[in-house]
Formats: sequence, structure tokens, C-alpha cells
Amino acid sequence: MWTPASPPFVTTVLIAAIRTVATSGTVGCPCHADRHQGDQGKGEATMGAHYYGADSEDGDRIDDPSEDALFMMISDLNDSGNTFVAVQPDGDDPPWFASVTVRDDGGYEIVRRDNVRGEHNVTTETSVNDIARDLTIWMACRDFPERPTRQVTEL
Repeated sequence: MWTPASPPFVTTVLIAAIRTVATSGTVGCPCHADRHQGDQGKGEATMGAHYYGADSEDGDRIDDPSEDALFMMISDLNDSGNTFVAVQPDGDDPPWFASVTVRDDGGYEIVRRDNVRGEHNVTTETSVNDIARDLTIWMACRDFPERPTRQVTEL
């Protein structure tokens, strides 16, 4: 039974808060508390622009994937013809990427790399739900070269 406290709902709300600008003009992500998106503080909610894509080995692609979309793509992985999903910003020389790969001994290997922040993290996990949630939150705090930014000078 679905409840408002279900993890997909909670993460979806988190991502929506990050991608829209509150009336105060601040973004809800603690990683980007000093960032502002393009409504110039007028309190208008804006739809997220296309910032990154998820691609699987078998050719599936989803632009700006939600947690549920990542869950589905990871669930579709197997050890024969669809062994990985890679998520990164579009364009040449992306500043960050994340990938999920099926391990031979079961479970998944998750790689997160952010060249701007000097981060490189490799972990293993068995829960597709946990992987999708964690990646969604991690990606929400990444820098996107095409995303408008503005310093908030008045609080």
C-alpha cells in the first residue's frame, strides 16, 4: 500500500523542491543553498530543464530520470546484454558521472565520480531501491554546466 512516507514519494518531493524555486527564491538542496534558479525571485515554479540523461547498455535512454525511472532501468539490468546504466550530463567532457553495473557474484557496483569536487566513490549494493534513491539524491547536488545559477545575497 502506498503511503506519503514511501521512499519514492519522499525522494520525488525532494527532487521537486530542488528543481523548483520557492517563493523566497532559494533552492532547497543543502548542497546548493546559495543557488537560485531562473525565476528571478518571483515565486514562479519552473519545470526542470534537461540537464542529464541515463543510458543503458541495451540502448534505452531517459532524460532527467526520476528515482522511479532509475529503479526501472536498474531492475532491467542482467548479466548478458544489459549490464550497466550510466548517468551523466549531456555534452562533451561531463564534469561528473554515475554508473551501476551488475556484479558477477550478484548485486551491483555503483561508481560516482565528480571531477569538479575531486570525488570518486565505488560501492556495492544489493537493493535496487536504495541505489535509485541514493543516486537521485547524489545527482540533485551535482553541478550542471547549463543550469542557471545566482548567488543569493539577501536572506
